[in-house]
Amino acid sequence: MKTRSPGQVLDEIARAESATEFNLSTALHTRIRKENQNIMKRRALLYTSAALLMAVVILLSIPSVAQAVKKWFGYVPGAGMVEENSALRVLAAPVTKETANGTITVEQAVADPSHTIVTYQISNIPDSGSSELSYTDYCHELPWIKLADGTILDPQTIGGNSWASGFLRQLEFAAIPASENSVIMGFNCIEGTPKNNNQSKIELTLEFIPAPPEMTVFPVVELATPTSAPAGTPATADSESSLPISLILKKYVQTDQELILFGALQSTVDDYWVSLVDSSDVRLIDSQGSEIPLEEDLSLPDPEIQALVGQVWPLTYRVTGAYHPGEALLSVDSIWVTRSTEASFSFDLGANPQPGQTIVLNQRLTNNGHSFFIKDVTVDAQGNGLQFSFEASEGVSNLNLLDADHDLLGGGGGDASTGFTYRDALPSGEVTILLAGYDEKVAGPWLASIELPAFFGESQPTAVPEACLTNATWQTALAAPLAVTGNLQGSLVLMDLLPPMFTYHVMRADLSGVETTDLANGSNGSVSPDGRTLVFENDSGLNLMTLPGGEVTLIPGTSKRDHGPVWSPDGSLIAFTRAPASSIGGGGPGPYQLMLMNADGSGISTLLDDTQANYAQSWMPDGNNLVFTTMNADGATIKSIEVNTHAVKMLRDVNYQNAGVMVSPDGTKIAFEAMLPGDRYGVFVSNLDGSDERLVANTDPIVTTVPAWSPDGEWLAMSVHDTALDENRPTIALVNQFTCQVIPMTNLHGYVTSWR
Repeated sequence: MKTRSPGQVLDEIARAESATEFNLSTALHTRIRKENQNIMKRRALLYTSAALLMAVVILLSIPSVAQAVKKWFGYVPGAGMVEENSALRVLAAPVTKETANGTITVEQAVADPSHTIVTYQISNIPDSGSSELSYTDYCHELPWIKLADGTILDPQTIGGNSWASGFLRQLEFAAIPASENSVIMGFNCIEGTPKNNNQSKIELTLEFIPAPPEMTVFPVVELATPTSAPAGTPATADSESSLPISLILKKYVQTDQELILFGALQSTVDDYWVSLVDSSDVRLIDSQGSEIPLEEDLSLPDPEIQALVGQVWPLTYRVTGAYHPGEALLSVDSIWVTRSTEASFSFDLGANPQPGQTIVLNQRLTNNGHSFFIKDVTVDAQGNGLQFSFEASEGVSNLNLLDADHDLLGGGGGDASTGFTYRDALPSGEVTILLAGYDEKVAGPWLASIELPAFFGESQPTAVPEACLTNATWQTALAAPLAVTGNLQGSLVLMDLLPPMFTYHVMRADLSGVETTDLANGSNGSVSPDGRTLVFENDSGLNLMTLPGGEVTLIPGTSKRDHGPVWSPDGSLIAFTRAPASSIGGGGPGPYQLMLMNADGSGISTLLDDTQANYAQSWMPDGNNLVFTTMNADGATIKSIEVNTHAVKMLRDVNYQNAGVMVSPDGTKIAFEAMLPGDRYGVFVSNLDGSDERLVANTDPIVTTVPAWSPDGEWLAMSVHDTALDENRPTIALVNQFTCQVIPMTNLHGYVTSWR
């Protein structure tokens, strides 16, 4: 699968929002935060422009946008919190509509006096688009609800998963009048399908009935709101006191399976915009000192929190693991404080700026006691954006640089570089750049206490098993690193984000970590078994390169739809994934096909073409079977397909949709990614059928992902994102699955795609 750069993520969001015909402030807020969570395993620092972030927060603070404060009675799974004495109604039965452009099924709907929530699924979307179409050529309209008098209710919030065909959406609408038990849900078109497919309006009738008496409703427990200033918070340049920021814990809901906590970070000063550095910085410590797994849930906004005065960052977490009942402590270890500025500078881009052109600036700016030195600016490779390199005071990152005179699409950056993309053509001549704001990382902790209730029933959730690579063993290995042993042979192929443009490059490194070669500007590289040819992807399609450093040839018949090429063991075939045309620029739904081609790029053929989201992963040693994953609502199914007969065999299920899977050299085991309690990433090893499963890596709160086997099958290379080592790029770790030896490769960064 293709991995996006930090800037690409926010740029895609900005493009998508600019192309839609509606304005959803809460939706935009949720989408940005959800994208941050989705790429957390990459830990690429997500940088939003201050203008975008401020607009979102301002909109949420307006009474007409934020919901009124309500007194909540209880929590209903699938509906959220309901009001006291609420007349709850539910969908009488699921409703399905089949069309030529896909099948729509409304799985669930609930209505109470404050809002209406509808969950629907779209499946069987044909890949009827073209690679030549742009994002705006596809449907991105959300459905609406029509009342009996013709009133149209548009969605207020949006959630769900749209990564694949069969995607789920959860939409929140305004309340349906109590007198109406039948409404029309309408679709102007099916999301992710071309607008020119002669689509007509689709309407489904939703029938509501009173919620049955036996429907489970869990009570909402209101808490006192204990807050405390962070211990040892450093004084800012313009204040001699601690930051005006508090941690609030307002309520919880206990179900028969989990505990849901509702709180917020709140600033009482308009100039301070607060956000989390990372979801792992939020920790819950029980009465025995054990850290309790937490899983952030963005689908449960609390209107009481959204209506708080000041700048608020909601915190909604599910407790899904074991804990000791009694007094516990919620801790936020660090936060971003975003400050606005009005500093600016000007420079001359020239009459005809060219891609890759760099201009030395040497501009120094100051604000709030901080110093910002803008070193230079580079025109991006596409010629429609600028990337600035900078130095700033310690703890400061994410400078928000804007061109106030021209329309922008979005941007991104990190500790040393930031930039943006223009909506239209790159300007020429003199431009004025505004330093609109910056982020300052502030260490806590911010603390709030809570009395954790006892569990329902007699048994607690199962604790996470021990692993070879944990945070403790990682820190030990860093303190006294082991040398690479003599039996470790071969070289690593990986992809890494490289400055100044922070785009992915295919890299090759020896196991010492000293000799590293930049092979190509692209991602997901795979080296042929004989070591003579590299295949990789970029925005043009799939490419072949003779090694070392030979000419790059774009493979005819491929495009930016094609991802993740993998060589067969005998070097005769290359498997890859072809995304639907609707995915270009927007991640639209549709079928993902398994494809094959010869080693020279000829003979492209379809290996598996169905309505599912299939991703090529790894070859079996016999070269006759390809292991792949199929996304589903709950995660992914690992399968194999025989290349001659196209016979498909199911191997096992995993609870992570984007799970990477690698087959061991002897073909008896697989290493794969899966989710642990608390929305944490783990690396597992099991037999092909899922038996004899072992947790190999759980570095919580550090993220560990993307396993790759050593040629002898004893070691696994994986990515460890330890922000203490690098803010934006993970570090490569070698782990012996038998002895549990851990070797940190601190000179290597990125994600290993193969070990040969």
